[in-house]
Amino acid sequence: MSNSIDRRRLLRTATIGAAGVATLVGVGAVAHEASASDTASADTATAHLSPAGTWLVEVTVSNGRHEQEMYVLGRDGTFIHIPSNGDLVGAGRWRPEPGHHFTLSFQEWLTDDANKVEGLLKVKVTGQVTAQNTFTGTGSVKGFDLSGHQIFQGASTVQGTRFGIDDF
Repeated sequence: MSNSIDRRRLLRTATIGAAGVATLVGVGAVAHEASASDTASADTATAHLSPAGTWLVEVTVSNGRHEQEMYVLGRDGTFIHIPSNGDLVGAGRWRPEPGHHFTLSFQEWLTDDANKVEGLLKVKVTGQVTAQNTFTGTGSVKGFDLSGHQIFQGASTVQGTRFGIDDF
């Protein structure tokens, strides 16, 4: 590992993005559960305002950069984050809040160009399901080196659109 972390690369990779390693079985199981909950709850408008399900998410980072991501919110509170670059996956938890609001947080590894771990990214998003298949929110991110020292922080806004089996 180099003695100097490439902060520009970390910020570019990290902004509200990726990490942790989720196995295909884990992603598939949570995605199946989330999609099943989305489909099963399709009968009532109130149930649709639950954030549980699968989402395409547009992220606007405080530096003006735009990112596309997928969020998987399992009914059991598990959360998986999949960035469009596909090289890092984040894992975490979410919880419902009053008024169709929710909070989620996840962590991911920060790696160098050789995929050697150089630190940890921690992300927290607060959101609100605004309609049957949309949510908006704000996020904050903090990056830490391997010694636990904070090396950067940032903010973002997020807008999600639910997708499911019928969107194939």
